Amino acid sequence: EARDQQKKMKFLVIAILIAAAFASGFNGRQENGQIKFEMDVHEDSPIGLFVSGSIDPKLETNNKIQAFLKLANQYIPILESLANNNNQLTYERTWNIQFAGVSLDVYYYLQLIVGWRVNPGTYSASFYEVTYIPFVWGFTSGRVNGTTWPAVGSTRVGLTYAHAYAPIGVTLYREGKICFGGTFTVQPVNLQTDLFAALNACEAEIIDEIVNSQPIYLGCNYTNPVNVTLIDKNFTNTITGTLIPQTCFNF
Repeated sequence: EARDQQKKMKFLVIAILIAAAFASGFNGRQENGQIKFEMDVHEDSPIGLFVSGSIDPKLETNNKIQAFLKLANQYIPILESLANNNNQLTYERTWNIQFAGVSLDVYYYLQLIVGWRVNPGTYSASFYEVTYIPFVWGFTSGRVNGTTWPAVGSTRVGLTYAHAYAPIGVTLYREGKICFGGTFTVQPVNLQTDLFAALNACEAEIIDEIVNSQPIYLGCNYTNPVNVTLIDKNFTNTITGTLIPQTCFNF
């Protein structure tokens, strides 16, 4: 119980520090030889995702990115990725319902990923360039498949609720200087719904099978398929900007 209380207190302290320190939704700076950054993915909403992290140009294993659930002025840690690795939360459930000759399969899926892409750049005897791209990606969907003897159908609803990334270019110079700068992009929150339906048409060579005393076999295929997108709507606009102005420091 004491350990649980310590964890709760640690999360509370982190939440308070984040809320107090970051008045701007998109922020970057140099601090103690590390490059710090913050991105409020849903800046105009009281509920959303907040991402913060740090890049250590001298030791990549110290790189860190964290995702927080933002509820009003509270920030709850939910996911962390270290040392240029990706980390994710995944939840999925499936239900099957049978009634009156109808079979329904209901599927729900939720995923959140935070992590890094690292792109090495040019280099020489005096400098080395690398671009770190911290990112967050979140998607949730639901699907219902229905099957009866005369027809089959399915509908899917998918929501991309988070897609943000921040390319941060870093140049390390042999004489002990580091220069860096970065931009950010937040893609729209997107909702898409799809519908599929088809009829079940069956055929059989009944006479031949009777004459040859063979079992009657119905060959069935789905015909006249309909596959349409009902909704494909962005609820927000793409947001881009400067995360960190070009800056240099000595180490």
